[in-house]
Amino acid sequence: RNVAALMENARIVVGVDTGTQHIASCFDVPLITIFGPAKPQQTRPITPYGIYIDNNYCVCDRSKRIMCNHPENGYSKCLIETSTEQVCVAISNILLNG
Repeated sequence: RNVAALMENARIVVGVDTGTQHIASCFDVPLITIFGPAKPQQTRPITPYGIYIDNNYCVCDRSKRIMCNHPENGYSKCLIETSTEQVCVAISNILLNG
């Protein structure tokens, strides 16, 4: 309930592909979802208010798994490849067009 209350009152939500993004989409909150080994077309939150960052870079076989088999320091390499600049541009797009 606490997460739902936070999402309902958020102006924007930025996160990786998890359940919190799906909760935010229920409240029509603008969101930015960063994808790693999962395929956005299969697991993305369904909302017209979402921006999805997917570098389409994954050394894992994305058709067979949603977990990374090649982590670096405990993180999926494909998530590490997402730059702060990519996220900032997405946030700016939402705030400017919002």
